[in-house]
Amino acid sequence: MVTLTIDNRPVTVPEGTTILDAAKTVDIHIPTLCYLREINEVAACRVCAVEVEGVDKLAAACNTQVEGGMVVRTNTQRVRLARKTNVELILSQHVDHCVTCVRSGNCSLQALSKAMNIQEVPFRNEATERPWDKTLPILRDSSKCIKCLRCVSVCERVQSLGVWEVTGSGAHTTVRIKGGLRMNEANCALCGQCVSHCPVGALRERDDTELVFEALCDPTKEVVFQVAPAVRAQGKFVVVQTAPAVRAAWGESLGLSQDKATEKRLAAAIRAMGVKHVFDTTFSADLTILEESSEFIERFTHSETGKLPMFTSCCPGWVRFLRTEYPELAGNLSTAKSPQQMFGAIAKSYYAKLLGLPVARLVVASNKNDVLTDFITTGTYDRRRDFAKTISPSMDILVSSNLERLLYYMSDGDCELVASLMADLGEKGFYQVPEELLAKIQEVFACGRADDDATRAEIASTWNKLGALIDPHTAVAKSVLDAVPADGTVRVCLSTASPYKFSSDVLAALGQDTSGMSGFACMDALEKATGTTAPAQLSVLRDLPVLHKDVCDRAKMGAFVESSCARVFL
Repeated sequence: MVTLTIDNRPVTVPEGTTILDAAKTVDIHIPTLCYLREINEVAACRVCAVEVEGVDKLAAACNTQVEGGMVVRTNTQRVRLARKTNVELILSQHVDHCVTCVRSGNCSLQALSKAMNIQEVPFRNEATERPWDKTLPILRDSSKCIKCLRCVSVCERVQSLGVWEVTGSGAHTTVRIKGGLRMNEANCALCGQCVSHCPVGALRERDDTELVFEALCDPTKEVVFQVAPAVRAQGKFVVVQTAPAVRAAWGESLGLSQDKATEKRLAAAIRAMGVKHVFDTTFSADLTILEESSEFIERFTHSETGKLPMFTSCCPGWVRFLRTEYPELAGNLSTAKSPQQMFGAIAKSYYAKLLGLPVARLVVASNKNDVLTDFITTGTYDRRRDFAKTISPSMDILVSSNLERLLYYMSDGDCELVASLMADLGEKGFYQVPEELLAKIQEVFACGRADDDATRAEIASTWNKLGALIDPHTAVAKSVLDAVPADGTVRVCLSTASPYKFSSDVLAALGQDTSGMSGFACMDALEKATGTTAPAQLSVLRDLPVLHKDVCDRAKMGAFVESSCARVFL
């Protein structure tokens, strides 16, 4: 233990304690600005300056360790003047747009200025604003940056990403994305830690509030919006969905207790804004769980093609983190969409029809694994069939998890019927829906199938006639849609993926020989043949090492999963 004196008060603390922490033990307040315990203790702001007897220079309390017999003074005229001058210097490089700043009323610099009675800044303002893409999810205003380095430290030491860096020196010091990249080019996971730890308004989330109100005031739009993440209201059908984090945060922001910040009150508040339909994330989270479960079963059953262990893809930030930091594990991500993305697809199609929007019919497209086409045609869902590997692999399923929810809606919420059908599927491998239910389904849904030959023909035809390069999944959809007799209704085909994910199959469909060519060679050849450009996210993969070369027999799958998990997590 070490004994010292702070402001004439004896203090005993463990060896290695900083002056700042020692002062806290006896309720002596030392102001800080850049300090984050065990994260950012760089004394960049010098606001925590104190006098140490026998030392000429003022010491930074945040990173100066105590010594036995040390005498510290935290409130002398010299200390107060130094702190005030340091804050004034910081203010000289910080624009004072406090009224319009997102941090107004919750700004550490604002609070310090008030506490130090700073009413004017004696130094010339030299704040510099540098260009920043305002469409990015995280916005930066360099004219407000105080160079505290919190963002740099939290990104490096907490998130282990190191997205930010410091360049220049003195008055020309600045913080930027490492290497001068744009945020969408860096390995940023969009976690928001830099935003939450910025003590001023230099970093903030993009605010799309005005877009939402524009949508609410537009009589041509049906508003159903999503609260988190940030809402971007586009088109005629706008979605708002409440997530668990939002349900907790909104009450805190309004000072409401947990018993008052209920989901019903949140929904009522949103409805009062003019929103007609409010959904909980659990509405589509169930779909994500079902899809990921179905995909895991498929991967487990077909071990020769499926990578295990399988990771969830629910969080876009997590997906981005894995793909940038551990690209060798990208193939282990589930291909299922996040709950927000799934809800978007539901809202734009089936739910839009339920709302009464002018959606005539929805067309379900199948490849050779045509279990859904058979079901919509006959009313019998039968998974007892051969499984085919096709050039549209995301459609290679025998069990459709989304169908259970459709049955619920089409049967007017008959839970007993749906449960009975699902039990039959599990026990017998098939079920038959009642005729009246089949008739209702057929009123809403048309269907069709396209085998690999038809898929290839559609890829070639679409390119030759329209100059549009499409992937095999989109080709299946367009082939089926084109086969539906035209009735004058505007028809929409939803494109699903980049054709460059399937370079070999798309190139072959265009009539080129791909024998002996690697995937990247096919990608290069496709670019040359069509004059299009492969997505950068795919192109960069060619320079990464191949790390997964394991092969195992189906009978040894269980042991392989266990050993794979051990390699990853232990």
